Amino acid sequence: MQDSTIVRLHSSLADKFPAARSRTVVAGIKVGVMVSAVANGPRTVALYSEKTAEIKTLKIGPRIKDRILLVDLGFYKTQMFARVEENGGYFVSRIRKNMDPIVLFQSMKEYQKQSAKISWRKLVVNASNNLLENILI
Repeated sequence: MQDSTIVRLHSSLADKFPAARSRTVVAGIKVGVMVSAVANGPRTVALYSEKTAEIKTLKIGPRIKDRILLVDLGFYKTQMFARVEENGGYFVSRIRKNMDPIVLFQSMKEYQKQSAKISWRKLVVNASNNLLENILI
């Protein structure tokens, strides 16, 4: 699971860590944490400028293989989902309000019956063309 939070800092640190959205607080830092359910604790902890976008705090690579990544909407980007798949991982995310998903299977039994007939490679290629946004399994 990847998430981050903002920590407000003393005003003397405003030059090095300026706040992004606050008019009253002048300094802040974003703490990004990747938590491993397998290790039952943090896998990585990193500090970023408060202005850093959530998606830029997530590093996708070979370590995601055979893992499930749980992210919130701050990390929602179809290119990120495609990178997770390319590295042999899986993801769980809410979808945006404006999405109109196509449900491919309504039960595990139906999935098992039909999964051999689906070209998963085609779905992955479509992911880079932003069609993954409309696919919900």
